[in-house]
Amino acid sequence: MKSKEKLQHAAMSLFTRNGFDQTTIKEIASLAGVTERTFFRQFKDKADIFFESKNELLDELTSYIEEHYQEESSLFDLLLDSLKEVQVFDQNRERTLMREQIIQSHSDLIERELLKLYDMKQLLIQKLTELNVSDDEVKINFVTSVVFQIMDIAYKEWLKNENITFKESVTVIQENYLTNLSK
Repeated sequence: MKSKEKLQHAAMSLFTRNGFDQTTIKEIASLAGVTERTFFRQFKDKADIFFESKNELLDELTSYIEEHYQEESSLFDLLLDSLKEVQVFDQNRERTLMREQIIQSHSDLIERELLKLYDMKQLLIQKLTELNVSDDEVKINFVTSVVFQIMDIAYKEWLKNENITFKESVTVIQENYLTNLSK
C-alpha cells in the first residue's frame, strides 16, 4: 500500500474513533507508519484527505458522456444514464459511508464538499459545451443542475439503504418521481 493510501486509511480510522477536530496530523502519520513530512507531501491539511485532486466520480461521468454522446442524444437522458453507470460509490461503500459521516459532522467539511460539487458541475458543463452538446448554454446549465439535484437525492437514498446499488437508487428516483412531475 502506498503512503497516501496508508494515510487515508489511518485518518479515516482516527476521525471515526476520535473525531475530526480531535485527531492530529502527528497521530495520522504515526498510525500510517510515516513521518509528518510525508503527510505534507501528500496533503496540505487534514481536510485535504477528503478532497483529493483526482475526482473518480467526475472521471466516470465524463468518460461515459464522451463514449456515448451522439448529436441526436437527449442531454437529460445522456446525463441521467451517466449517473446510472457510476460505480465509485458501490465499489467503496464502507469508505463512502465513513467519509459522509465525518463530513456531515463538521461544518467546514460540509462547505468544502459543496464547493467540490459545484466545481464538478462546472467542469461537466464545460465538457458538454466542448462536445457541442447544445448551442444553448442556459439549457446545458439547467439540465446539468437538475441532474446534479437528482444525484444528490439518489445519493442520500443510497446512503440510507444498504440493499440497493447507486444505479438502483437513481432508477427509483427516475421512475417514482421524474415520470410524475407534471401530475
